[in-house]
Amino acid sequence: MKSRLAVALLLVLSLLGGIAWLVSRQLEWHEEEHWTGYQGEARANPFLAAQRLLERSGRKVTSFRGLPLGKRLPPPGDVLILPAREVLLSPGQAAELAGWVARGGLLVTEGRVPLQPENPETRDALLEAFGLRFAPAPPPPESTSPHPSPFEFDMDEQPLSIEVSPHGVLEVSEDLASGSAGDDQGLRVVRVAHQQGAVLAFTTLDILRNDRLARQDHADLLVGLPAQRAPQARVWIVTHEVAPSLMQWLRERAWMVLVSAGALALAALAAKTSRFGPLQAAPEDARRSHLEHLAAVGRFQWRHRKGAPLLQAARRTLDRRLSLRHPAWRDLPLDERCRKLAEASGLPEPDILRALRDDPPLDPRDFTHALRTLDLLRKQP
Repeated sequence: MKSRLAVALLLVLSLLGGIAWLVSRQLEWHEEEHWTGYQGEARANPFLAAQRLLERSGRKVTSFRGLPLGKRLPPPGDVLILPAREVLLSPGQAAELAGWVARGGLLVTEGRVPLQPENPETRDALLEAFGLRFAPAPPPPESTSPHPSPFEFDMDEQPLSIEVSPHGVLEVSEDLASGSAGDDQGLRVVRVAHQQGAVLAFTTLDILRNDRLARQDHADLLVGLPAQRAPQARVWIVTHEVAPSLMQWLRERAWMVLVSAGALALAALAAKTSRFGPLQAAPEDARRSHLEHLAAVGRFQWRHRKGAPLLQAARRTLDRRLSLRHPAWRDLPLDERCRKLAEASGLPEPDILRALRDDPPLDPRDFTHALRTLDLLRKQP
């Protein structure tokens, strides 16, 4: 039994070995390289090659993220490149950039979204500030290749061949443009002088990205952009044009409000904290006598109700006292009852009558005398 099992196992191993040998004869081993994208800084900065090229040409270059507004605006005379526009600027922000160009700056920008007549929100305030308009490209003929075709553009009297994606066309008045270039569909590049500065507008600036800078004459175009500025002029590249955060906007636009709010908060906090030094014991309230309390209650009752509630209470107390000691006097007429009380107490009958009648006294002295009379009658046996 064991010999049969060993033979079967040997046959299986032999079969598997034969299959492996046949497969190995059919396979060829070799190495292939596959593109996995940029690594390191080039993965985060799509214009790193442009920055390195400008630095090699002797220019100072700064790449940063965010809208170049307010304190982030470069000094006049520098070059500002907006190659990846992501935010449609407001008219006020566009006017701020236009003011910077008028003071001598060179702005290199692209269109954001082609203007759609049915959607006015696509209006580009930045291009409109310089008399430009970014419009949709007309449909190409059927015989035209879908890939962009290169066209000539003169950069400082040097013809350059550039290849701009058919993203749209630029429209500008003839009296504003100082240089333009394009293809059969329309203008792709327009240069506009603006007081002491200038604007170089492209339909798109993807020609400056890492994967397209080496094509055609794109590298020569990039190096020639700052050539008309002073050698010490710096080139600023906005790699990601993102809107500023709320805290950044407050720091740049409302820092005085933040300082005032902080000072107010510190003052409020200081007012709530305990003072330095030992605490003093609170003075004890002066104790009032029972007579002073009664006098205050009497003044209040007389001032608001002329003492009627106190007088009625005293009369009811006397009636209960008489009901216990002299029940027969309760049903007597008022005059007869006053006579009986005067005989029993020795008090004048007119005083007892004034104290028992329903009319409240109008004089504080009469009120006090009536209460005193009722109290004496209550204490009689």
